[in-house]
Amino acid sequence: MEKYKTASLAIAAVVLSEPIYAEVTATARTGYFFDDFSSGGVSSGGDVDFIVANDPFEFPMFGGSLSAKFDSFTPNTRYTASLLYGEAETSRSLLGGTTIDSSSSRVSSIRIDSTAKAERVDFEFTSETRLTGFANLVLGIRYEESLISIEDSQITRRLLDEGSEQILVDNAPLGDGLDWYKLYTARAGIASSIPIDAANKHRAYANGLAFAGHREVKPGGDGVPLDEANVLGPDLAVGYNYALSEDVSFDLRYRAAVFFFVSGRRDFGDAKVTHGPMISLSKRF
Repeated sequence: MEKYKTASLAIAAVVLSEPIYAEVTATARTGYFFDDFSSGGVSSGGDVDFIVANDPFEFPMFGGSLSAKFDSFTPNTRYTASLLYGEAETSRSLLGGTTIDSSSSRVSSIRIDSTAKAERVDFEFTSETRLTGFANLVLGIRYEESLISIEDSQITRRLLDEGSEQILVDNAPLGDGLDWYKLYTARAGIASSIPIDAANKHRAYANGLAFAGHREVKPGGDGVPLDEANVLGPDLAVGYNYALSEDVSFDLRYRAAVFFFVSGRRDFGDAKVTHGPMISLSKRF
């Protein structure tokens, strides 16, 4: 993940670069995402199915974006590439049902408590084309990647053996390595920016996008109950923009994406949500 850290810092620092195109805007961004999408649901553990219960990951995210508008090529369209990186950790519990072990002792329940650590990268490329004075058509693709490790596992077992019950607590390694998922989505929708004062220094922003995509999973350990799945849903944002000068602006937004599963182990109604605030400082060249 070091290459992603370096790329995020490079984009955030590009405000010092020389202009290349007719109009270029460089933006440094930071945000805080509550990520419920990276938590799992049901995972097969041999003779027992586990249901995962944990708090959402909370990612401080850092990075930036570059956007360009070409006078000689689609002059009504702005193209933007953005990259963000963050790290987070949370507690995780896997709750298991009934199974039978190799010694014929009956296990009535299993609970595995662990610490889950994650690194996340978000890359997005969009085009925004002016339709009217206040409405723009947004088209884009988005790539998300999370590397998740499981540490400090403790297993609690309730055993029923010939009518007697035992409660055993073990410290056991779980997830010897990194598990990851990659999410690819395409999106389309409408964005609007409306002035709220006569001088046009204060603007209100909102967008509404629809997306569809695929989550690819490659387990490298034993502890991340995620599966490959197709998803769709809305990606919504509201915000406020303040023009500090003719070429420098400050932006505050809140963004939320809802993921509905149309394949995999999750039901359509068992949706996941990623949401959080984002602060940006932009310089136009």
